Amino acid sequence: MLLKPLKWIVNSASSLLFTLIAALVLCALLTSPAATITARAQGESSGPEYRAYWVETFNTALGTHADIDRVIDAAVQSNANAIFAQVRRRGDSWYLDTKEPLTQVPGVGEPDENGNWTFDPLRYLIEQAHARSIEVHAFVIIGSIYNAHPTITGLPRDPKHVFNQHFWNSETGALYDDVDPRQWATRSLVHNPDGTSFAGHRYGAEWYIDLGHPEAAAYTVDVLTHLVKQYALDGIHLDRIRYPEAPIDRYLGQQPLGINTGYNETSVRRFKARHADAATYYQESDIGTNVGTETAPRIITAADVGYPRTNDLLWNDWRREQVTNFVRRLYLSATAASPRIKVSAALICFWTGPVASGGWERTESYYRVYQDWRAWAEEGILDVLVPMIYKREHVELERAQFDDWLAFTKELARANNRHALPGLGAFVNSVEGTLRQARRSLARAPFEEEEKADGVIFYALGNTTPGTIVGNSTNAAVTNNPFSYPESGISTPKRANENFFAALRTGASADGATRFEHEALTSLFPISVATPDMPWKSAPVVGHVMGLVKGRNDVRLDGAKVTIKNLITGRTRKAKTDGSGFYGALDLAQGWYIASARTDNCLLFSRIFRIKPGHVTTADVR
Repeated sequence: MLLKPLKWIVNSASSLLFTLIAALVLCALLTSPAATITARAQGESSGPEYRAYWVETFNTALGTHADIDRVIDAAVQSNANAIFAQVRRRGDSWYLDTKEPLTQVPGVGEPDENGNWTFDPLRYLIEQAHARSIEVHAFVIIGSIYNAHPTITGLPRDPKHVFNQHFWNSETGALYDDVDPRQWATRSLVHNPDGTSFAGHRYGAEWYIDLGHPEAAAYTVDVLTHLVKQYALDGIHLDRIRYPEAPIDRYLGQQPLGINTGYNETSVRRFKARHADAATYYQESDIGTNVGTETAPRIITAADVGYPRTNDLLWNDWRREQVTNFVRRLYLSATAASPRIKVSAALICFWTGPVASGGWERTESYYRVYQDWRAWAEEGILDVLVPMIYKREHVELERAQFDDWLAFTKELARANNRHALPGLGAFVNSVEGTLRQARRSLARAPFEEEEKADGVIFYALGNTTPGTIVGNSTNAAVTNNPFSYPESGISTPKRANENFFAALRTGASADGATRFEHEALTSLFPISVATPDMPWKSAPVVGHVMGLVKGRNDVRLDGAKVTIKNLITGRTRKAKTDGSGFYGALDLAQGWYIASARTDNCLLFSRIFRIKPGHVTTADVR
């Protein structure tokens, strides 16, 4: 009678033991690295995000139908959804409906026997991209206007090129005099010529306009606004929107360092009118002072007397203000022309980020090239922040720099309701390294704890000829690559673009023979997705205003303080005019307003104007 219950107890115990053992085995499997990655990866979703390429025309041909077809194909193979195509390189155009000379690069536009373009590369690019749900952002260079030696390489062929009109006097065969208002070049004072030539006017190979010259800034805005009006662009992308990397003066025991640039005579004259004795200038007593080092002295001369000191705080703020004024004016002008246009900029990330540098003001973006993109995000004059975080993943120091800049960008964008689109330097990384950086940017496994950016953009495609490793820019060879797979520390070669495109889609090479990351990871771009929505563009609740402030005889007033007042609530917004008398303000509640500007002699008013959501209202003050 007791045998049956006893047998039942034994069988039940065995079953329970088996269940416990199975549970333990399953637990171990699920907590293994591979299983953890798999579980995480399966939980990922591919929502809207930017997947973009910079296409720069120094290394990527973009002038013929075949060139453009290869660029489109590269995006399609990558499941990318945006192309940032360089269409203004150095004061020239890769598009027909332009206010500037066409590029003189051979073959662009498939010219006929008379040299006339037979098609418009930009219009064709837009048509082909939009047919595949790929955005096109016009990538335009702002500061650098020419990059050749005028007497050795020669001048631009078109006499209307801005260099021929506002840098080089063809009648004298020399630069326009600095005091000539036609001279738009920025320059360095002669006491420190490091890295410059032509008496401080040329930086390396580059010639830069000075945005402190009102006509130079207004001209550039006009060129780009025309571009936005004439083409069905999704965005406009500003590059070299800054001062050049310039000679650095070192003042014994003094901070900050002196940055020797921005000394266009028109800009200096405006600065003196604004700040007068509040700023500090070189005096005769400074002649003979060394602002270099003992081994490389840089001596103040009589030619420097009367100019703002390179480290004067007001002079530093002035140069930042000129760049910011330009960005504001371009943003408002472009938005007025095309309300849904996305305005972005390629942002400087030299060396260490804000944390390692000891604060934003100690980054080179802020103190050296006067690109205060933190302030631009806070004001809202960029829709997309595109920092150029070109750091090598396989170098520990640079990996930390990448993470510093990445965290700063994501936090800044979120805090100001803008998009973060980190720029990854694929050209200095292995395929494995770029995949890791993209995963951290997008909070993909195994980096889900990171905050997610709104996408990534890769620099760059380079040569798009299929199968080549000559001149392509999607990856680099890395010796003893710490992220080689499956074994780390193996030297990895440079690979054809097709392998990079395939890695984004599948995590493996085009032929599937080489894996670049763990098999359990869901690939970065397995399917196509849309770009993210911009609610402030698609469903705006605020509007903007811009206008000119004019005094007697319609003279445009420089530095006039403007007050914009809501006539119902009484709330006010402050603004200041640039050198052309332009002012602007963003994100005003809808309603009726009036703008006023106080000058030394009188108070000027605009007409009453209405702010509508998503629109830019023009309201001149006179």
